[in-house]
Amino acid sequence: MGMKRLDSLRQEVDAIDSAVLDLLAKRNELVSRIAVAKAELGLESAQPERYRQMLERLQEYAGEKGINPELVENVWNAIHEDSVAQQNQALGTQAGVGS
Repeated sequence: MGMKRLDSLRQEVDAIDSAVLDLLAKRNELVSRIAVAKAELGLESAQPERYRQMLERLQEYAGEKGINPELVENVWNAIHEDSVAQQNQALGTQAGVGS
């Protein structure tokens, strides 16, 4: 494989990385809206059962796509912790587990 091909592949990965960040930004916007909805309903930002179900679904989907489910769990734990922190900040509460 020549350097030109390697550079081309890296450019594709860079484009995917940018798309992932764009999706995370969109997700953050939705998390903010979810925080407002939870506040209106009197719900805590932490929803452990919802998170458990979501993670289970994502790990199953990851397996179908040939992606290591443990990687998905690690990535989603970080995303989720940030989401809960964002919701807690919007709700003015302490950090919790689940959303």
